[in-house]
Amino acid sequence: MDKAVPVHYMRSIENTIKDDRLTKIVVILNKDKISHLTSALNDIGIFNIKTNPIIDYYIKEQIDKSLNDVSLYKDLIPKVKMEFIINNISVRKIVSCIRNVIYTGVLGDGNIIVYDIDEENFKIYNDIKVNVG
Repeated sequence: MDKAVPVHYMRSIENTIKDDRLTKIVVILNKDKISHLTSALNDIGIFNIKTNPIIDYYIKEQIDKSLNDVSLYKDLIPKVKMEFIINNISVRKIVSCIRNVIYTGVLGDGNIIVYDIDEENFKIYNDIKVNVG
């Protein structure tokens, strides 16, 4: 899986995230992978997932080798943003599960963002679910 496109980590997961703390995970992925990822996350015990449609804007270089020309290519791609908070499931296990599901080896597979929720700097007072009906 790591052969096609290398994965770039901002920092090592092992050094920044402890499994016994609240952790927020945000995943930005292609729309066609959402059902596969949702079922995989359900299998490891994550059921309360928030999803939002987003538009991913990126600029990449497009190289025309015949003309030795480099031009910028801009594109808007519809994607989905998934968010969930965990505290009793291994972060390494979740990141590995997400990578295995959304990885295709092509640029633009997605992003995984892991936030350590520090109680001194970020407090969750209540997570209130509002049911209609």
